[in-house]
Amino acid sequence: MPLEGLFRPIGIAVSRRGDVVVSDQRGRIVEAAADQATRTLAGSTPGFHDGAASDARFRSPAGLAFAGPGRLIVADAGNALVRLVAEASRLEPWPPASPRVAPRFDADEFRLQPLLWPVEPFEGPHEIAGTLGEARGGEGAERFHAGIDVRVDEGTLVHAVRNGIVASPIATDEFGSLNEWLRIGPVTYVHVRAGRTRRNEAFDPARFVPTYDPAGRLVLMRLKRGARFTTGDVVATVNAFNHVHLNVGWPGEEHNPLAFRLVQFEDTVPPTIAKGGVRLYDEDGRLLARRDRGRIVVSGRVRVVVDAADQVDGNRPQRRLGLYDLGYQVLSKGGSPATGFDTVHHTLHFDRLAADPAAARLVYAAGRRRGVARVLGHDPPGAGRLHVPDLGGRHPRQRRRSQPRRAGDRCLALGACRLMMETWNAKAAKAAKEYIRSWRPLRPLRSIADVRSSAT
Repeated sequence: MPLEGLFRPIGIAVSRRGDVVVSDQRGRIVEAAADQATRTLAGSTPGFHDGAASDARFRSPAGLAFAGPGRLIVADAGNALVRLVAEASRLEPWPPASPRVAPRFDADEFRLQPLLWPVEPFEGPHEIAGTLGEARGGEGAERFHAGIDVRVDEGTLVHAVRNGIVASPIATDEFGSLNEWLRIGPVTYVHVRAGRTRRNEAFDPARFVPTYDPAGRLVLMRLKRGARFTTGDVVATVNAFNHVHLNVGWPGEEHNPLAFRLVQFEDTVPPTIAKGGVRLYDEDGRLLARRDRGRIVVSGRVRVVVDAADQVDGNRPQRRLGLYDLGYQVLSKGGSPATGFDTVHHTLHFDRLAADPAAARLVYAAGRRRGVARVLGHDPPGAGRLHVPDLGGRHPRQRRRSQPRRAGDRCLALGACRLMMETWNAKAAKAAKEYIRSWRPLRPLRSIADVRSSAT
């Protein structure tokens, strides 16, 4: 019987009367009854919460067992808890109390040790090619970039950045694709060949389990649950994407790796607001262009859209990274802060990933040129001031583009708040979109700036 909507099923239990219950990595527990009817028993998104049906939250419910009619025991592996899912009439008269401290990723403890780089030299530095919070995905499937990208060549050895234990029954996936990943403890490594070399030769049989087809070709790699890794152990090699992506924190609740004292990481380069990169729109999305003595005339609520990008030390000249912090302040005609705007109103601050899957659509402006951050505005009585610092607290400079944009020009990295190219023609645009859609290596075109290492 089909169970729709499950994402990487990890647990299963069958009752005496034939009811089947399956759990997945996103924390859903679905029942297929013996009469073929299906329903969601509990859970919807990862996390921790005691509640009814979809209000409950689980984090990797890997083990299931029936404890009589209407009662299901759940091994909530990600939260390190054993929990009970039961019909209201079958709950205990005095149910056990929830944990005094809700399970969570302990960022403070993780921060006690500096974070090493996942490639040699471990003390770095290496080029950062992408940051947490940049928008990814096509229209209707927008999402935030969940970590950082470290630019290295294909075949480079990837090492564990922290001691860790493999807790999930599915700790590696997307075998053979550019998005292959593996997870050890709270750290995830993406765009790798897990447990094997560039030539697809398996290594470390004590912790990785390869599967071969009848012709002897490697077709799957599994990471043993409970396997232990120490800092510096080789876990993978970089695939053809030419960078390794690093996540820190539980899936869907990632923290910014740059906030964990990445060794020798420096950010002394201020962000850049493109010339003419601040635009005002009304609530219906119409550009406000009418001016009075050089000032744009506004009325009612206003949307402020900012075309900005950042860099850090060691970036190539063409590299454009996402913003770390964005805010605004409304000023009176004389230049002093207006009432209610004594301090900067922050609308973006990427210390950790937003839990709401729709947040990327709220933060990044829609339209022809995605990759432009939106500041949700108010009814401004006068002028305004933008606040766009980077991780080091530096504020932006205005910068003139080396070449003017032509009609029809667009940003490549959808919603990434980075200007991937200055000008490019329709042929290049089509090639770039085909590359993003298929994830196949693309021979770089002259007018595209480093497509491979920027389209995660």
